[in-house]
Amino acid sequence: MEIKETIRVEEALKIIFDKLKPSVRRVPVEEALGCTLAEEIISPIDYPPFDRAAMDGFAVRARDTYGASQSSPVIMEISDRAGEMKAIPVNTGERLPEGTDAVIMIEDTVQSGNLIEIFSEVHPAKNVARKGEDVEKEEIIFERSHILRCADIALLKALGVDEVKVFSRPKVAVIPTGNEFLENSGIKETNSLMVSLLLKKWGAMPEIKGVVRDDKAELRRAIESTLSSDVIAIIGGTSAGRRDLLWDVLNDIGEPVFRGVAMSPGRPTLFGVVEERPLLGLPGYPVACLMSALTFLREIVGKLMNRRIEERILKARLAAPVTSKAGYRTFTRVKLRHGMAVPLMTHGSGILSSVTRSDGYIVIPEEIEGFEADEIVEVRLFE
Repeated sequence: MEIKETIRVEEALKIIFDKLKPSVRRVPVEEALGCTLAEEIISPIDYPPFDRAAMDGFAVRARDTYGASQSSPVIMEISDRAGEMKAIPVNTGERLPEGTDAVIMIEDTVQSGNLIEIFSEVHPAKNVARKGEDVEKEEIIFERSHILRCADIALLKALGVDEVKVFSRPKVAVIPTGNEFLENSGIKETNSLMVSLLLKKWGAMPEIKGVVRDDKAELRRAIESTLSSDVIAIIGGTSAGRRDLLWDVLNDIGEPVFRGVAMSPGRPTLFGVVEERPLLGLPGYPVACLMSALTFLREIVGKLMNRRIEERILKARLAAPVTSKAGYRTFTRVKLRHGMAVPLMTHGSGILSSVTRSDGYIVIPEEIEGFEADEIVEVRLFE
């Protein structure tokens, strides 16, 4: 295919999505929390599977209690069989004895030997959980694409559903690169940690690999060793400098697709495919790496899991004007103060503390060159 350079974000996402192939698998329901269903779930049974007591007390025939009151209690015999003026002790959740149709709460009775006084009448089905009251047999419980929550898992187990078909949580190999991290320079490689924590937060399964030198043969071996993963994320080496080798390696072993995205920070983002595995090249500068991961890697994970990974977005009034390069999507870090979004006047994509000092960022679209002070903007929170 044609290799594209410096394309817009939306075009880049479309190209990436066309290369993704979500997979599904069957998993025990205990392991399905947070997964997206790849099938419709239909209840195999009525639940509860029988009429059962909803309160501790006595199972009775409702008609035998009619007229009972505080001043004129009805007296019944405690028994283990249903019958006229018979009361059978039951606990919450127990099957309702055959021949009874209601439960008197124990609080509405006084026991004396094998007799009880009943001070409140009940109607049929009072304090009874009817068969199928919760879920009926063949009822659709969950639609395809439903994201399973804790209570959903509990219900599935109650219905006897032991396995479900879900979209697979992608395994993502995270490979940092750069000689500077191997030369005892005091510079620590932390981008891979940041990216892997984001991946876990989004529901993926990251695996951080060791730092790879700026060497074509080593980079090639590192990529080829991770082809059992669903996605490969390379950090660094994505630009066009002397030590930026990822594009050349992609040409040798895979399909390079695009290099450079009209976004700031994050322009040196690239994408390709190696043996049907999507490979995303993230810039080496920390803030550029973060914004590229939020823009592309999050969307890749969401697409493979067939779900939208929601962002927390707040509206705020802009405290000062912000500008952007025409034709570029710009991400401006801001601090929230008393309903105002205060831009941090730091544009360096290598200054990670500009993120830790901010609450979120605003997106300046490609079509405009900035926002004026006092405009209402959307702030996308980092956390």
